[in-house]
Amino acid sequence: MRYELKDKIQNSIAHAVVYGESTMHIRTYFNKYLILILFTLSLVISSNGSRADDITAHAIITGTIKQFKAVNDYTCRLDKRVKKNGVLHEDLDISAKYKKPKHYYFHWNKGMSKGREVIFVAGKHHDKLVAHPGGILQFITLHLDPEDSLAMKENRHSLKHSGLEKIINLIESNHTLAREKGLDAVRYIGEGLIDGRSVWMLEGCFPENQGFYAHKIIISIDRTVKLPIKISIYDWSGELSEEYAFHDLKINVGLNKNDFDPNNPKYNYF
Repeated sequence: MRYELKDKIQNSIAHAVVYGESTMHIRTYFNKYLILILFTLSLVISSNGSRADDITAHAIITGTIKQFKAVNDYTCRLDKRVKKNGVLHEDLDISAKYKKPKHYYFHWNKGMSKGREVIFVAGKHHDKLVAHPGGILQFITLHLDPEDSLAMKENRHSLKHSGLEKIINLIESNHTLAREKGLDAVRYIGEGLIDGRSVWMLEGCFPENQGFYAHKIIISIDRTVKLPIKISIYDWSGELSEEYAFHDLKINVGLNKNDFDPNNPKYNYF
């Protein structure tokens, strides 16, 4: 098409010159075909742009789901912000370990909860989390139901359903529901940098009262490991309700049962 338009312009201008048409007529020919080129390009860009957003977002999400199936374990430093009962709770710099299926270890490195440790392994310790508060009270070991009010005080999700596993399930379920409803809800919005790591950024905007988890979800997916390293979730009033950032994410590092054992000599359980 590009070459056909070019030939038409050249032939029209040549015709005008050969037959002695005025400069004004030559300009008219040129302007007419220039407008035609710009209009054609705008249609192509508009058409391809909307389809590319949908295809790219879907491809990235599909790749992320596939990638996590190949993940056996991971380590990271977790930052989390959770709004509950109108209060935004912030926990920064939590060392986290995860191993399939449903093995979790957390250690708080700073703040008022510095020194706290929590372990949960599905089917172990009577299916309870094993925790101590750290500090001068670290000698107190608690065995709590992950969905107990104390364990859930500053969380929206229990340890039975948390970490990257929960986030990927959340992304998959909302994206699938949107496609089933014929909604163009999840878009690729560009690239960015987090901790020096190149990321793909996706944004999902969902209608209320149709089964979606939240009004808006912004996801940053590491282009190297192809997993989310940050997710921000906004409630139906448009306010931040949850945010999780996975710093220094490393996958398949070879974690074993000792990494999820309170008797590990590197941990501070009594």
